[in-house]
Amino acid sequence: MSGDADRTFRRRRICNLLIALAAIHFALFVGTIVALGGDALTGRVEDGHYFLGNHRQFIQVGRGTWLFSAVVGRTLVYGTFPLGVLAALLRPRKEGRERPRFWWKG
Repeated sequence: MSGDADRTFRRRRICNLLIALAAIHFALFVGTIVALGGDALTGRVEDGHYFLGNHRQFIQVGRGTWLFSAVVGRTLVYGTFPLGVLAALLRPRKEGRERPRFWWKG
């Protein structure tokens, strides 16, 4: 491989890794919502009681469970998901593949 091709291949692999990491983290987030009955992002803390939210319904949980849900949700929303989107946008295309044409571009 030439220098440019090697760099492009390495960049594509890094982008693929970030996209896969974001997808796995999203699956973990959804799994915790299903398993716990809600998430801390839509939940709340009142008078030392911790609640997970799910469609305006709240379930009381322990502090550790709420913190786990908060860490999983916030790291997804503010970290992994934006990195995955950025990686998908910056991922180099393979030779001979064009970007899709959209109806609004004519």
